[in-house]
Amino acid sequence: MRKTNQWKAQGYMATQVVTAYGNERTASEMLAVSLASLRRLRALGDGPAFVRFGKCVRYSLADVEAWAASKQATRD
Repeated sequence: MRKTNQWKAQGYMATQVVTAYGNERTASEMLAVSLASLRRLRALGDGPAFVRFGKCVRYSLADVEAWAASKQATRD
């Protein structure tokens, strides 16, 4: 019996969530800020959420958009 059939036979459902990640340059271009500004925000803890894969810093593109939306100014 193949593994996929075995999982189905046991009642497990396979779900796959795919998250799109971009590098620092992609995130800085999305936010229209310099790479140095994005790095400064990350160092201060005030930028979009990021993950490290080894030495590589990556940003979830959805997190970058959500962070930008949270910074939207409102008029009083």
